[in-house]
Amino acid sequence: MPHLDIKHYLHFPKDVAFYVPISHFFLLFGYKLFSLYYPLFLIERNFTMSQIGCAYLLIYATIAVACPILKKLFVNRDARKILQFSFLGYALYSFGMIISKSVVEILIWQIFLGVCSSSFYISSRYILAKRVSERGFSYFYAAPFIASFLAPLVGGLIFVISGFKLVFVLSAIIQLIGFITISFLIKEKFYIKTKRRDRLILKKVIRSNLLIVTLFILSLIAIGVYRSFFVVFLKEDLNVAKKNIVLLITTSSFMLSLISLKTSKIIRKIEKHHIVVACCVIGAASLAFSILKNLILIASLFLIENFGRWLTETSKSVFLARNMYDKELAATFDTFITSLSVAIGSILAGMLLNFISMRMLFAIVGFMLLFPSLIVTLSYIGRNWI
Repeated sequence: MPHLDIKHYLHFPKDVAFYVPISHFFLLFGYKLFSLYYPLFLIERNFTMSQIGCAYLLIYATIAVACPILKKLFVNRDARKILQFSFLGYALYSFGMIISKSVVEILIWQIFLGVCSSSFYISSRYILAKRVSERGFSYFYAAPFIASFLAPLVGGLIFVISGFKLVFVLSAIIQLIGFITISFLIKEKFYIKTKRRDRLILKKVIRSNLLIVTLFILSLIAIGVYRSFFVVFLKEDLNVAKKNIVLLITTSSFMLSLISLKTSKIIRKIEKHHIVVACCVIGAASLAFSILKNLILIASLFLIENFGRWLTETSKSVFLARNMYDKELAATFDTFITSLSVAIGSILAGMLLNFISMRMLFAIVGFMLLFPSLIVTLSYIGRNWI
């Protein structure tokens, strides 16, 4: 979720501290028009549960694998050009969803999207790291604020009225507008340089915080399950109408966007134990999903589960930033570990759903998070006693 402190954005600087976040907004707005409902599109294309999991695996695993590889390939390349071509890639992906006829074609496009996403985040974060202060990164993460709830609302309404084709067309148009806008705004060249000692820093952070790192990886795996299959659960298991799915998703996105208004105050207070709290929230909600059938109760719990996911991702990002000190390195590792974990969650869930029910899957996710959280809690209590 975005990090937004509204007081910091009343006066926008006319430089990359503002222009790169504009690009972030265009990219996310175009993508979020359909991304939250994308599993429903895959069902329309006759994807099985394991194929849906594979689609998300290919997106996020590609991001994870491509991130360190592209970072090396892009050395001495102009980050501004990479940023621009990322937009064209997202627009091409949207058209690819319209023209693809088979499961294999759609899956290939997921790999393409993963490469485009990695390219965008590597180039945009490099530009910010080279030219601006912490406020530049704050603008960057604030950019999704409007996109987080407005794009799913617009995309959802179009999806209910006209289907996915028009949503993909609008998404491509927005990405092209973003490409043109950024081409005019960012004129300076930013040649990407490499850094040393990254591996040493990562190993030190992971070894000294192994329990916490393990816990937020498990929570990210759970996020992969929900990102891939919760709307499928609503449609297939509960027979929820399309318009009600759109209402549920947009309401949740809007509520979390409101929470982000207070993010700057919350972030300053976030500590390691908040990751444990977040895992308990997601785990408890998952167990409830496995037994509840009332849509109103499920919708309420979905908001709570979303808060847990938001707290997980925010706590994880703050934890990495504080322990690595290097913003660019922290952001790169954040992208890698998040994408890889979500990919694992998606494919494992897709495979398990061939043998178990959706509700049983949610129960497994609940125990997967609650049991390790208890172990971590007891571990810290034991240390304090000693």
